[in-house]
Amino acid sequence: MKRIFGRKWLVLLILVGAAGICLLSWLKMQNAVCHGIYALSFRRADRVFTEKHITNIEKEGIDLTYTLQVYPDVLNGFRREEIPVSLTNENYAFFTNTHMQKGAFFNGMQIDRKLAVMVLNETAATRLFGNRKCVGETVYLNKVPYRIIGIMAGKDGEEAGIYVPYSTKNFLDIQDLEISQIWCGFPNLADAALVMKKVGYPIEMLEMIQIDL
Repeated sequence: MKRIFGRKWLVLLILVGAAGICLLSWLKMQNAVCHGIYALSFRRADRVFTEKHITNIEKEGIDLTYTLQVYPDVLNGFRREEIPVSLTNENYAFFTNTHMQKGAFFNGMQIDRKLAVMVLNETAATRLFGNRKCVGETVYLNKVPYRIIGIMAGKDGEEAGIYVPYSTKNFLDIQDLEISQIWCGFPNLADAALVMKKVGYPIEMLEMIQIDL
């Protein structure tokens, strides 16, 4: 009887823990929804955001995303295609209002573990495999095998695109991130200016444009 009672408590604790994780994720998403999305870039053309810059902004509790487009050799084992590859983070799909047709976008854990995973848009999936049923397949970027974990829902007129965790940049012979523009979630422009000044980038240095998604 005690063993059955103990199992019930264990199941209850697991369910409560899972519900708590879901609630935290929901609250984070609601907080992001309430924020405006701002595109930030330096006024000087020779200035870029580096990984250190991005880390400093994230330490202030700011959600952000970005892309760095590179052009490695893309091969699916028998077919080679010229498709741009974007290094980005786990927030990209949310900030760009991207929906997944199959699978999922990569998450923070996969980024932290530097897993060689990728997401294709529908055009890239069709060019590489002739269909959209390729989750679990392998694509080689500069001869490094990446596993497909998701296919984005198609958009009218989209160009082929591949998305991989920025933490795998060394696999693609990229030593440092150099980003010309980042997207950040702020309550308003005044708060954006305060946060950026705190991390060392006063408003005078930056172009800030609100994006209507």
